[in-house]
Amino acid sequence: MRLNLNALLLTGSLLLAFSACDSNKVYESYTSLPDKGWPADKPVTFKVEIEDTMQACNVHLMVRHMPQYPFQNLYVLLDTKFPDGSLSTDSVQFMLFNAAGESLSDCAGDLCDARFMFRNHVRFPQAGNYEFIMRHAMRVDQYRGVLPFVLDVGIRIETSETPAS
Repeated sequence: MRLNLNALLLTGSLLLAFSACDSNKVYESYTSLPDKGWPADKPVTFKVEIEDTMQACNVHLMVRHMPQYPFQNLYVLLDTKFPDGSLSTDSVQFMLFNAAGESLSDCAGDLCDARFMFRNHVRFPQAGNYEFIMRHAMRVDQYRGVLPFVLDVGIRIETSETPAS
């Protein structure tokens, strides 16, 4: 019985420790893409509720890909739909490999994770529901409109240590 109590206390302590390590997370989600890759005509949408307009946040875009990804970079178009219906579009380039072909992502075996700062120390101007619509802008005619070896894309919003001005 004492062993079970110790195991329960250890498990509870570990769960508390792991949840406390990520206390600045506001939102994080990945969307898995089809097995063949990311079709150019298939944007990925993330719906996020933002309540605190005074809190500065960092916004990261995330990509899981395989080491066989055929390009050095990844161009992404990101539409941000605000709670009032207004829309903002950004074009972003992410470097996945350096000029020597070495991965800039965190790779283990056939899986590479890349996380890019999109907005640093930003405040959301409106409380409510935001939509982030992400689509790639790569020239993939030779791949029949599908960006190969991209497995998942995601977004992470976290509170920032530095207040936004």
